[in-house]
Amino acid sequence: MSSSTLLHDVQPRLQNSPMYENEYTYLTTKRDDLSVIIGTMNASKVLPNSQLTDAHSDGAKICYSAKVFNEQGKVKAQEYLDANGLNKTIVDTSRYGVMVRDNTTGKYSLGLRGMNPVDGRDYINVSKQILGVNESRKIAEEMLEKVSGDVEVRGFSMGGADAFDLALDYNIDAILYDPPLNIRNILKNSLATGERSNTIELVRNPENVISSGTMFRNVSLFPQYEVTVVPTGASGLVESHKLVPNFTRNQVEDFHESAVELQRRGTYKAQADTMIDMKKAMNFRETFTEFMRDLSPVDVNGEQLGVRVNRSSALVRMWEMLGGDFTESETKHLNAAKTAGEPTEIIVDEETIDLIRVDRFDEAESVAQDIFDQGVSSMNGTDIANHSAVKASMFETLAEQAHPTALGVGLFGAILGGEISNLIDPSGSMGRHDRIGVDEHSALSGGLGAGFTELGMAGMSGTALGVEALPIVLAGGIGAVAGTETQVGVYNALDRTGANTDTKESLSDMAGGAVGGAVFSGTSVLGAVAMGSVALAPETLGLSIVVGAGIGALFGLGSFVVSKMSQYETKKQEAPPPPPSYTPPMPIANNYVVTQ
Repeated sequence: MSSSTLLHDVQPRLQNSPMYENEYTYLTTKRDDLSVIIGTMNASKVLPNSQLTDAHSDGAKICYSAKVFNEQGKVKAQEYLDANGLNKTIVDTSRYGVMVRDNTTGKYSLGLRGMNPVDGRDYINVSKQILGVNESRKIAEEMLEKVSGDVEVRGFSMGGADAFDLALDYNIDAILYDPPLNIRNILKNSLATGERSNTIELVRNPENVISSGTMFRNVSLFPQYEVTVVPTGASGLVESHKLVPNFTRNQVEDFHESAVELQRRGTYKAQADTMIDMKKAMNFRETFTEFMRDLSPVDVNGEQLGVRVNRSSALVRMWEMLGGDFTESETKHLNAAKTAGEPTEIIVDEETIDLIRVDRFDEAESVAQDIFDQGVSSMNGTDIANHSAVKASMFETLAEQAHPTALGVGLFGAILGGEISNLIDPSGSMGRHDRIGVDEHSALSGGLGAGFTELGMAGMSGTALGVEALPIVLAGGIGAVAGTETQVGVYNALDRTGANTDTKESLSDMAGGAVGGAVFSGTSVLGAVAMGSVALAPETLGLSIVVGAGIGALFGLGSFVVSKMSQYETKKQEAPPPPPSYTPPMPIANNYVVTQ
């Protein structure tokens, strides 16, 4: 018997039961809480889609020179550009920006700074940006009109919002760093009727909240800008929104250099460890062949060394450096063996080799380990290696999915989906006024919430929304229904045990959220597999379900806490004030009145 048939069979009895009204009220009042939970499930943390390029870094330095000019003057601003390798000359300035000319190409670049938090005029300027009548935009337009020929604009934060307007109005190329998109920017993008001939690139820190407006990129048939998300390694509201050094250093080069250095240090340690083993073998009177048989059996054929062992071999040279001898047979082989290619470099320093020669193995091991550990620490300290995008443990994944920026987008999408579903179906039950109708409404709300969240996350990541979103929408609907049924099931079961209201609501919310989140996550992965977007990996599916359940339970509990706080505030407001003549009784101790 299908669940649908079963529910139809029990509906008449439910409607005649005095508990039905309470159950229906519970379902219709809790459905929106669950849709919010489901809607956030696909709001995983925005990950980098690009590395920081030279063009990004140079543009950020031009913007920063505008800040230097505002605070220290033109001479210092030009010195900053020169010191950072930009062959450009400042030709015009304002309190908001600098115009620079490339000394080689003659191309002009307008760099606009971010807001100065200690300058009251900047706060006034920002407050007027939403209307497009702010001082910084007017001055920037005047600076643009002074030059002719090839020109581009670069802007950070406050300056990025102006640069976006200028790029749209003047049809010039732009790179914007963490700009706060306002309603005018969003509408211009949303109502666009064609592709642009210029390039507008919004460069974001994945941790940044200020530039969350990019979520609306895909709410347009013709998106007017591209979104580039780069790893900066910075988190937090303040640190993630710094122009320097977040957008002025090349994280790829740093990581590559550290990785190469780590490889070299790892080779050092490997060679030192091998030489220690060699010296121990010598102390036991082992021959080179016997040592090689233990270390690399493939290079020993019976009692003879293999063809790969020759005078240029690293192991042969390391044996010699430690003072090891060769047997007559080994010497004959080495003299006859052909060498090929450049010999491997022995990078262990003479001091460490001396320690090994005199059997001070612990000291030599300690030196080699310290050298290697320093390399590991150096690489782990780079932005890329330390960035959350390259971490893969379950708890880190959970933390990333619960990232405030991502969940903010998820919450927005979920609420929007819930409100639209309520407009479509004001009854909350598709006009059926029964449990099946509530499930149908939950499916609609969950699907819409997941869809809007996916739309927003795609905009934040700078990608287009395609057919790969269909499994997400479907999973949102299925997850919402599963969660709703779990909620009411747990609630009724606890009710029959005589549990109090708080227990029933908290546990049912957690269970509904956990099941809804797990079903959503598992269904979305399987849907993606069915569409060929990803390959089926049991460990990935399992991790997705676990994380989904964890997030769902977390938000289920959160929705309960919020609802209780709301109830408390309502009761507090509704509580009648005490009578004016009321006087609290004096405390009494040992039958004597105690004055306060």
